Amino acid sequence: MRERKHVLCPQRLRCVPRQFSWIDQRLVRDGHIGRCGAEALALYLFLVTVADADGLSVPERIQLVEDIWDSIAEVPEEVGLTDEQKAELDRRLAAYHQNPDEGAPWGMVRERIRSRR
Repeated sequence: MRERKHVLCPQRLRCVPRQFSWIDQRLVRDGHIGRCGAEALALYLFLVTVADADGLSVPERIQLVEDIWDSIAEVPEEVGLTDEQKAELDRRLAAYHQNPDEGAPWGMVRERIRSRR
């Protein structure tokens, strides 16, 4: 079931120009395409491909994000950490080993956060 969308501001509604092409000509004319890496170009092509006249509905966008996340989770070894992230994890692990009784279990923390609402 598609979500019914309404135009919020008709004056700002974009129209597809007669000279429409898959690549926005401003990106070519202003030289931005030449400065993009492979990942940026792939993302741009992906976004242009999945877009339609109405855009994706919220449920469709959620499904898209879930599908992307699942594809990343299939290859966790390819998800690298920065040196800063590794250092932070090492720091937190050392702090835990130094005083393992400090802190609170996640369930207690979650309940404390929820009770503040």
